[in-house]
Amino acid sequence: MNRNLKCQQQMADFWSYLRGPQIYTILVNGGVPYQANVCESVGNYMLSLTGGLKNLCAAVSPILVPYLVFRCHPSGVLWTLKCIAIFHVAGLFFRTFGRVTNGDYRKFVALLHSTLAEPTLDKRNQLKLYDYQSFAAPVDFVAKKRPSKYFIPSSEEKETQKISEPFQTLRESLAYLSAHTFGRRMLYPGATSFLKTLLKPALIDNRRKFIASQDAQRNVLQTEDENKIDSIFFDRRGKDDSGNTLVIAFEGNAGFYEAGIMVTPLSLNYSVLGFNVPGFGESTGSPYPEGILNSVEVVMQFAIEKLGFAEKNIVLYAWSIGGFPASWAAANYPNVRAVMLDASFDDLVP
Repeated sequence: MNRNLKCQQQMADFWSYLRGPQIYTILVNGGVPYQANVCESVGNYMLSLTGGLKNLCAAVSPILVPYLVFRCHPSGVLWTLKCIAIFHVAGLFFRTFGRVTNGDYRKFVALLHSTLAEPTLDKRNQLKLYDYQSFAAPVDFVAKKRPSKYFIPSSEEKETQKISEPFQTLRESLAYLSAHTFGRRMLYPGATSFLKTLLKPALIDNRRKFIASQDAQRNVLQTEDENKIDSIFFDRRGKDDSGNTLVIAFEGNAGFYEAGIMVTPLSLNYSVLGFNVPGFGESTGSPYPEGILNSVEVVMQFAIEKLGFAEKNIVLYAWSIGGFPASWAAANYPNVRAVMLDASFDDLVP
């Protein structure tokens, strides 16, 4: 029996080394960058290349797939796919070997497993000394289903003019394909791997400063559709009269809580709650409308039920396309103190 438990633990450890989260910072003494060894660094770089290639191919697939089908020989395509697969597997090997031989990562994995198995307050606080990818983090708050949420019924939505078949089906198919490939990425560039990779060092550094210098509290919230939302809370209650009011910041289509509009209410000593919608920063998922609204719902529940702010003491502050989820939040929580929409709009079509 003990032998079986030991084997299970070893398999769990191996899986964590293989598919576990990347560590960015160890938040002690003001925060120090996690020191990955050469193998882990090489593996991370190789995997970031294949991940970026996958996202690029998905974005241009309406052009790429016909080109590969009609202009390229199948043997050449298969050879290219084999090379990419070998490169990806090699990246996994290097990263896994690097993590196994890194004492800091082994210590982190042991703490993560222990916290997930027995999430005591002490273990959670120890785990919060690491800044790492949120998909593996224990959840701090889970959204409750609220059937009274307000949505516009599809029958009330503005429909496009019908055309005769088969052109109607063709138009709907092309619209769906466009929206789910390049369309979403054009609308929410902050969720693209290119922009996230480009801004990653700055986001990590700003997150470190928030936690180490401004005593911010980072929390992982789980939505109804089981996305994990990365959030950060600045508690100014008891320090200034303004601190009794909570400002929830809704960022634009290329904004993150680490580098967005939160600085304005923070400078005025308000309590502030920032979050990244699905697909942005360390939040999981993709920025589709329903997923974004679910993330807003869990943030509002968290602010009221866990942080203890009355609805009348909450201000919704939004920039650009953040006006969409902020307006929805105002419709579902009509007793909020104020709603501020800056440079927002009511339609995506010019």
